[in-house]
Amino acid sequence: MDNELIAVLRAKDRNLSTEGSEIEMQLASLSERLNKIRAARAGIQAILAEEGAPALEGAALTNVPLPRVSESRITLGPTGPSGPPDIDTDRPLVAVLNDVLADGNPQSTAELAERLATKGYQFGARSPLRVIHATLMGASQRGTFVKNGDKWRIGHSPR
Repeated sequence: MDNELIAVLRAKDRNLSTEGSEIEMQLASLSERLNKIRAARAGIQAILAEEGAPALEGAALTNVPLPRVSESRITLGPTGPSGPPDIDTDRPLVAVLNDVLADGNPQSTAELAERLATKGYQFGARSPLRVIHATLMGASQRGTFVKNGDKWRIGHSPR
């Protein structure tokens, strides 16, 4: 082989190597995103199954009107077993959960619901576990909270 052909083949090999590395990075990113989507869907499907809602398939999914979603807020009950709440209740639930998890100890959704209940928080007719779970799942998409097993902890600050 002559030197010119060798140089061309080496250059092509470098280009293909670079392109392959870029594609591998994209695949890793897409795989991570797919895992987040699967986790979010699993949470949604669990809530729907708990409510006895029929599963939707295919085209039925695209024709479902989406409700407007607002920040979840909790309301203060008269007083909890430990007296008046020590967290401002006129804040989004994400901020309250952030305060509760600020001690650095990961907690399950049930443990978080129990801690809020002992502080006198009430969720009205809504299930505390469902409200907290949905809030944590939404905030985890922004990186505010991270789930490891069945425990939640603070992630990084939202952008």
